[in-house]
Amino acid sequence: MCIIRIVETLLICGLALLLSNVVHHWLVIPYDLLPSLAFPIDAGRRFRDRPLFGTQKTARGLIVISALTALFTYTGASLSGAVLQTHPVLLGFLLGVFYMLGELPNSFLKRQAGVPESRSVPGLRGLFFSVFDHADSMLFASIALYLLEEPSFRSVTVFFSSGVMLHIFVNMLLRARGYKRPATAQTDTLRSDPQQGVR
Repeated sequence: MCIIRIVETLLICGLALLLSNVVHHWLVIPYDLLPSLAFPIDAGRRFRDRPLFGTQKTARGLIVISALTALFTYTGASLSGAVLQTHPVLLGFLLGVFYMLGELPNSFLKRQAGVPESRSVPGLRGLFFSVFDHADSMLFASIALYLLEEPSFRSVTVFFSSGVMLHIFVNMLLRARGYKRPATAQTDTLRSDPQQGVR
């Protein structure tokens, strides 16, 4: 791939993922759009008497992020005239699917470790989950990009690292808006309000 095409691909895919997350977290969730899809993808299944992923990993998140990423990827490719190896709709959709699926292993580990949803954890365990939180989705999305567009390993590394930094920034904004609370906050919110934190 030539350098111009690589840059175009990284920018289109990165912006598509960023914009889809912005729309999801600042529009879909706050205004409870598509409420019929806001059900947990684990369907309430439990492992060791604990949720598989929790109430925040919903079908709505998977569908909305995947669909919006497909839309923004197609729009970006159309406006820029970029020639992608994979059709932009398919590329964006699969990027969104992989991005969302990348969150599931981390969610599973956190639920099994007894970490409440939308809470940060202090100490070394908190550091592990914090790093994992910021890297999991982008790791899966980077794998998808590598398989579909076949950029160089260095280009994928740039895509991954820049995505992680943006993820950190977005998480900071989410905490500022009250979506994520520190572990010292009250932990019975979800019990008193089952809709709290639904994604």
